[in-house]
Amino acid sequence: MVREVTDPTLGPLMHPGVVPRIDLLSLIKALVVEGTACSILSLGAVWEEIGNGSIVAAEVRGINLSRTIYSARSPHKTITGLLVKTEDVLISSIIKRLTAIAAVATLG
Repeated sequence: MVREVTDPTLGPLMHPGVVPRIDLLSLIKALVVEGTACSILSLGAVWEEIGNGSIVAAEVRGINLSRTIYSARSPHKTITGLLVKTEDVLISSIIKRLTAIAAVATLG
């Protein structure tokens, strides 16, 4: 849902159809904490904030969501066969878990 965002002193700040993209996790969490935004984040990303009561979370079930995830590594280390195998296992494990979660969501 996109809606017009206004500030009483400045007027319209954002118009329908304009969707800002914010990729900085700390900024996303700050906007959620101050009540300016809501977001869908992993539990691990907001664990500390949930613990201190500055964010409340609810598990989202029964809807089809997609999300881009990235494998990250240091650009300063040599890529070894072991690293590639580790990444392959990690990515394969994530895909299996997400597939299992999706299957449960469609049954519910």
